[in-house]
Amino acid sequence: MRHIFVPAFAAVLAALTATATPASADTTIKPMTFVNQDLVNRMDGSRLLLVSDATADGTAVMTTRGITRDAFLSEAWDAEGTWSHRKRTWTMTLRNRAADKCLQPADDTPARGEAVVVRTCDGSDLQKWSLRLETKGGNTHRWWIWRPVTNLQLAMSVGSVGPDSNQITLDYAYPTYDRMWLLGPDNSNWW
Repeated sequence: MRHIFVPAFAAVLAALTATATPASADTTIKPMTFVNQDLVNRMDGSRLLLVSDATADGTAVMTTRGITRDAFLSEAWDAEGTWSHRKRTWTMTLRNRAADKCLQPADDTPARGEAVVVRTCDGSDLQKWSLRLETKGGNTHRWWIWRPVTNLQLAMSVGSVGPDSNQITLDYAYPTYDRMWLLGPDNSNWW
């Protein structure tokens, strides 16, 4: 029997988007936290984690497939954010559970080709991501583009591809599979 995974994040989104809100209002919900999550890439099903499980400031992030809890300790994340009805986007901060550090571009002025790293959480806009839901023909597929709030023209993308792992960089915010991500409970099926 095939199990369909519907993450809590998607269920919360469905409830939020079903609520009618006047176009002039920009109401946000109270901050919501999603604990012990995986961030899965649509291109190949790989999951976001820290290179070599390192926990220092500036550690780069990558994705890899076939993760087991014994192989990598840095694949679990906590996400916290708010939903904007007017913009129809989430603003999220993603904190790595092993490092207790937040995801951000490597530089203060994010640019195409730049690495994505973790640094000590400081609440700055550099550590905030704008999530845009991708749809096709009016249907949602639960996949999100993660764009740095400080440069919405860019998105987190699978960069250089290796046999088992992928470096994460910033690239233009096109709706391609290497730029789409699904947030869901750690070590769960995502299809």
